[in-house]
Amino acid sequence: MEKIIVETCKWYMNPPTANQIGHELVLWMCGQDNIVPFDTLLDLVNLQVEAAVYDYYLVTAAPSLVAVAAFLNAVEGMGVHTPQEQRRIRNKVISTIEMSRSESQLLPKVQQRLYELISDSFTFSFDHETISQPLVVPRCRPPMRISTLAAARRLDQFLPTQYLSPKVPFNLSPKSPPIGIFPIRPRL
Repeated sequence: MEKIIVETCKWYMNPPTANQIGHELVLWMCGQDNIVPFDTLLDLVNLQVEAAVYDYYLVTAAPSLVAVAAFLNAVEGMGVHTPQEQRRIRNKVISTIEMSRSESQLLPKVQQRLYELISDSFTFSFDHETISQPLVVPRCRPPMRISTLAAARRLDQFLPTQYLSPKVPFNLSPKSPPIGIFPIRPRL
């Protein structure tokens, strides 16, 4: 898709980014379907696209492939569509984007990698009376923006349990958190 756009414009522009393609896909979806809330879907797509920027394996992937994978993950993760509707949406998006056969074969791998990035980056702990959000401190990654953290809180509601990280138990004791996870404490 990127090549078609750049060749049409005679290479006088930068190719579209994954954020731009994701935004257009969300606009398309919300125009087709009134069930999906625009802000939530856009936040979930942007969260995954931003996570892909820092991943070694996804940096070389085409922006349209990353955007489509993030979009499909967000639609599937929200759980407002039946599996048949999800397959219909997937097929329509792939045909609209004009993905090559090799890209469409890579799509499930990119989707899985994005799920892994999100589930490894944002884990949540539930205590008896209070809910505390542990912060995973990744290596060599800049601090997350507020909108990204808000999207992560929403993502926890929609992320299927099969993709949650099995490495971190849900009932973490505040006395002994696992290595790399630090509970966020209020400032005094």
